[in-house]
Order: sequence, then structure tokens, then C-alpha cells
Amino acid sequence: MLMHDSIMPSISHLVQIKAAVKIKLQEGNISDEHQLKELRTVFNSLDGAEEAMMTWMRNYKTNYEGMRDEEIRSYLLRQKQQIYQVGEKIGESMKKAKVVLASSN
Repeated sequence: MLMHDSIMPSISHLVQIKAAVKIKLQEGNISDEHQLKELRTVFNSLDGAEEAMMTWMRNYKTNYEGMRDEEIRSYLLRQKQQIYQVGEKIGESMKKAKVVLASSN
């Protein structure tokens, strides 16, 4: 959970960036088709990263009743790997979105 707690604050920043991308898309003043495609791609990437975090949180078990110690350790290790991947996805999508937003100004 420590890793989750370190990643979670970046979700609010992700939501802000996603909103900025959405506004750019809705403004409709982008004539460059490549730039429009990039904005759509980063929007979908941000959306996917946010959904990955929400899915991980929904599926995370806190009740280990009936599980052996080795099963608990194995489960927690898998969860640690999964939340690390979610964090990477969040970071990468925000980094790319910032670049695309900066180039669309």
C-alpha cells in the first residue's frame, strides 16, 4: 500500500492534465491533423492510466482470511508489481501529454 499511497497524489494532477487535453480537443481550433491525433492519443492514454488505478484499487483484497502465509506473500508481491506498472503508466502518460500540450500552443 505504501507504493499506492505514493502514486495516488499524482492522480489529481493526471485529472487536471486530462481536462486540459479535453478542452483543447473541444475547442476545435486545431487544423493540424497530426496534432489532433496526438491529442486524442494522449487523452486516451491518460484515461487508460486513470482507469488502471481505479481498477487496481477495486480489485485489491484486504481480507486474507483462508489464505496461507505463502499465498498472502505471493498475492502482495503481485499487487506490488501491478501497482508499480500502474504508476509507470500514469507517469508516462502525463509526461507525453505535457509535451503534446506544450506543442499545441
